[in-house]
Amino acid sequence: PFGDFFNDPLFSGPFGRGNLIEKTTVSNANLLEVITLPKDKMGDPAMLVGNYYLSESLSKKELKTGESTTLTISISGDGNLNLFDLPEIKIDSVKSYKDKPVVTKSIQGDKIIFSKEFKIAIIPEKKGVISIPVLQIPYYNIFDNTWSVLRGKELSLNVSEGITGQINPDNDAPALPVIPRQQTLNRVGEDILPIYTGDSLYANVNIDDFLIEQLYGLIFLTVFFISLLFYYYRSYLPSSDTKYLKRTKAFSNANERLGKAVTLDDISGAVKQFIGDKSGNPGISFTIDEIKELFNRHQVEEMVRKDIILFLEKLEAALYGGESLNELNKVKNNAKELIRQINRSL
Repeated sequence: PFGDFFNDPLFSGPFGRGNLIEKTTVSNANLLEVITLPKDKMGDPAMLVGNYYLSESLSKKELKTGESTTLTISISGDGNLNLFDLPEIKIDSVKSYKDKPVVTKSIQGDKIIFSKEFKIAIIPEKKGVISIPVLQIPYYNIFDNTWSVLRGKELSLNVSEGITGQINPDNDAPALPVIPRQQTLNRVGEDILPIYTGDSLYANVNIDDFLIEQLYGLIFLTVFFISLLFYYYRSYLPSSDTKYLKRTKAFSNANERLGKAVTLDDISGAVKQFIGDKSGNPGISFTIDEIKELFNRHQVEEMVRKDIILFLEKLEAALYGGESLNELNKVKNNAKELIRQINRSL
């Protein structure tokens, strides 16, 4: 049945066709029962299905206002965590900055275990004890066929006054001198009055020397401004085009992986990894169903969409039918052509 796979026009290339040997294999029938995705009490489909574990930690619990600590939240289990995101965590009197989460996969026995780590930088703005809300994440437990909730632990920050805060009147720090408001205004008036209204300021000034000094100042400001523009275009502008950088890096990495591929599984993984990098999910190797959903969301061209899905499906089928070096080279060449098409469409 795999002869038609390599006779497909998708695998035609400049090196001609190899010698094919048709083989017929028979496998035992396997029946899969697919059930409807469970829904929560609000009627929404479950985001997590499986069995999961939750852990939380703070890099430091005692700090000053203006300093930062990192809240690390890790979720692991035997369900897919690629599309899962944390619910919003609202903490009073702090600024928070969320890093991009990292997903890893590992094989444990006959299961694929997903782990997803979230890091949130927290900067308190006032002193005192700041409580971090207890995290609660619902999921559907397939072992008990019931809804369960992952519950985090109670965490809090003990925040003291930073350098930029108000001085505590109870401590021994020296108080700053207080200048009366009227005295301050009088001094300012004495300083700026000759600049705007004093005719004597220009009485002994040579006009030619004055113009030369002004010209030098203008030249200095012009050169300084041009230098800033040059620095901006050479440094900030190229690095701000993140889409261009991401696209270039993903394409070159995919070609490098395909060049090192020695099995059909390597080729399939390289193409899936490239799609993950192009979609802004580096390190994630998507499944075919996830790729279909991703292509629909990004409105990838219909022809490119069909070619890549057909390519990956036939690759998975061919993994169980044997492979040869001649066939492998053709598949690698066609994989390179497909990632070029994806690079233009995604």
